[in-house]
Amino acid sequence: MGSASAFVSYSWDDDDHKEWVLSLAMRLRSDGVEAILDRWHTVPGDQLPQFMETAVRENDYVLIVCTPRYKDRSDKRVGGVGYEGDVMTAEVMTKRNNRKFIPILRQGSWEETAPSWLAGKCYVDLSASPYSEESYQDLLKTMLGTRPAPPPVKQAAGDETHPEEPHLIFATNIDPSPPKPSEQAAGWKRSWFIRLKVDNTGQAAARSCVGRLLESRDEQGNKLAGLEALDLYWARQDNPETHKSLDIQGYGDSAYLDIAQVKEGEDLLTLRVVVPRGHRLAVAPGATGRSQDLPPGTYYLRIGIYADNAHVDPTWFKVEWRSQYPPEGDSSVDSYPCRMEIEEPPFGQKRH
Repeated sequence: MGSASAFVSYSWDDDDHKEWVLSLAMRLRSDGVEAILDRWHTVPGDQLPQFMETAVRENDYVLIVCTPRYKDRSDKRVGGVGYEGDVMTAEVMTKRNNRKFIPILRQGSWEETAPSWLAGKCYVDLSASPYSEESYQDLLKTMLGTRPAPPPVKQAAGDETHPEEPHLIFATNIDPSPPKPSEQAAGWKRSWFIRLKVDNTGQAAARSCVGRLLESRDEQGNKLAGLEALDLYWARQDNPETHKSLDIQGYGDSAYLDIAQVKEGEDLLTLRVVVPRGHRLAVAPGATGRSQDLPPGTYYLRIGIYADNAHVDPTWFKVEWRSQYPPEGDSSVDSYPCRMEIEEPPFGQKRH
């Protein structure tokens, strides 16, 4: 089972409602979800707008507890609920991450309680007293990523859209990781993960998948010593002591390879590979003797996926890293200090 964090957005209708929200948050934490609640995470003197912005932006999910009062304050943009509505709708518009925001029906009918910007969304019904255990488990499994996958669809004759055998493809993304409030208080800095998404567009599962960094070169085509034939970390199993291959199930399932991590202010590029003692390999000026120093710049990595019953041909990726970090609050993709895309290197592959 994975882990997730969730900010709970709600209105202070009355004491009974606040206690219900508290009870829900406590149960979520006991079931593996780091629930973030204003009454736990704010103290006198805090800037509430900053807390709300940070809570919405930095958590994996936002749970929106819908009541008639919440709808009224959200639609009229009144108080904290109204401000959170501005922050949430702005994030949905810019990032298109609709599934991050999960409405929970607590009182009344959906039409009476849903803010206008949530109309049409699938919601979790916890309005009964006691609420439905099936609905709660559905919410929990959604956040922990443990919902059952649909069974494979049998391929119709002549339909090659989704072949019966596994078919793996690459996609790239950069995942910003701001510190949570507790981590920020401990001095943690922002980081950016360079991740490679591996999708299975076939109907069968790809068994025992391993991602491998086959070759690394700088912009001039020079090989980076010590960075060949190294296994990469799957984000699902990011633990040096338990790293192993994994299965990517049939059509619609995916997994992420952690390629590298950049931490703010450290000028440190951490390649997330498996090395003999089971540790990640940190590469920065003066940081290691295992490979050449990697100052900010452009690099080319050749990566392949190997499974018992499938593979992805080795593919070149261009990784750009610049030691310029965006100001706080700037989460636009263009401001990220790192970028990764599929691109053949401009040099031949015979240089050393």
